[in-house]
Amino acid sequence: MTSIVSAMTGNWETSTRKIEIGWIHNGKQVRARGEGGTRRISVSKNIDCDGLLKIGKDLFFPDGQSKKEFVDEAGSDVSGISRDAYSAFWEAFFQNCAEGEYERVPALYPEYGKEEWEAVGRILLKGYLDQSYFPIQLSLAFAVGLVYGDSEITPGILMTYFSRYIAPFEKDIITSALDGSIGADDQDELLDILSRMGCHTVPSDDSMKGTILQVAQKQLIQEPKYALEVMADVTRSTLQKLLPEVSNLEALYEAKKPTVKQVLNMINAEVQNAAQNKTMNFLKQFIRSLDDGRLQKCLRFVTGADMLCVENIDIQFTDLRGLQ
Repeated sequence: MTSIVSAMTGNWETSTRKIEIGWIHNGKQVRARGEGGTRRISVSKNIDCDGLLKIGKDLFFPDGQSKKEFVDEAGSDVSGISRDAYSAFWEAFFQNCAEGEYERVPALYPEYGKEEWEAVGRILLKGYLDQSYFPIQLSLAFAVGLVYGDSEITPGILMTYFSRYIAPFEKDIITSALDGSIGADDQDELLDILSRMGCHTVPSDDSMKGTILQVAQKQLIQEPKYALEVMADVTRSTLQKLLPEVSNLEALYEAKKPTVKQVLNMINAEVQNAAQNKTMNFLKQFIRSLDDGRLQKCLRFVTGADMLCVENIDIQFTDLRGLQ
C-alpha cells in the first residue's frame, strides 16, 4: 500500500511553513535510491490534503506512474492491508465522487479528467484481480455498461437498479405512478422528482413507463457516460474474459453481499472448553444482532473488506489471567 505522509513545522504567524514529505509503501518509507527519501519544501499554511497529495504525486511520481505495487503482507492475514486499502478508496469515492442512494454512479466534476477516471478504472480492475474486491455499491446497470457495453443494458436492468439509485420515498412515488395508483396529492411530488432529473412535464398513464425508463437511462448511463467510457477503456477487455455473461456479473454482486448467515458460516474456531464456548456464543449473538450496515463494518474490521472476499474467518482464543 502506497501513501504520502508529511510532518509540518513553522510559526503560526507566517503564511507559509516548512514540511518534510515522504513516500511510504507497505508501511516502510521508500529510500532516496528508490526515488523516495524525505523532501523538505515550503507550502502555504492553508494547504489542504488534496494540495499535499498533488505535491507528493509531482515529487515522487513525475510520470504519473508508481514503481511500487501491492505485495502480499507478512502476517496471519496476508492480504488484509490490501483489502483495507481498496475498501477505504471506494468508501471515499462513493462519499465524494458519486451520486445515488443504495447504489451509486460516478458524478462528473471539472477536476476529474481522463487521467483520473483511468486511474479509478485501474483501481477497480486491480482490486478485483488481486483480492476479488468489486465495488458492489456501484450501480449494477452502470457496471453492465462498463463491462459489456450499452447494448447489454436492458429496460429490465434499468428499471430494477434505478429503484436502488433513488431514495425510498421517491421509489414509492414512482412505483405508484407506474401501477396507476398515484393519488392527486402525490402528483406534485412526482413532478418535483422528474423535474430534478430533467423531465419537466408529468407524463400520461400511457407514457409513464417510457418516461421513467428515459429518466433511468439518463441518470444511470448518460450523465456519467464520460466516466463509463474512460474506465471501460482500461477494464472491459479483462473483465469480459473473467465475467463473460451479464448473469456472471449479477451473480458476483449477490455473492459479495454479506448476510448474517454467511458470516456465521465463515467462522472457523476450535472450541476446547466451556469458557471458549461461552465466548463463541457471545460472538455469534453479536453478529446476529447486526443490521446490514453494521455487518459490513464488522466484516471490514475483521477481514479488511466490507464485502465477502475471504472463505473463512479464523478465531483464536487467548487465555489472559491477571495483569500480564
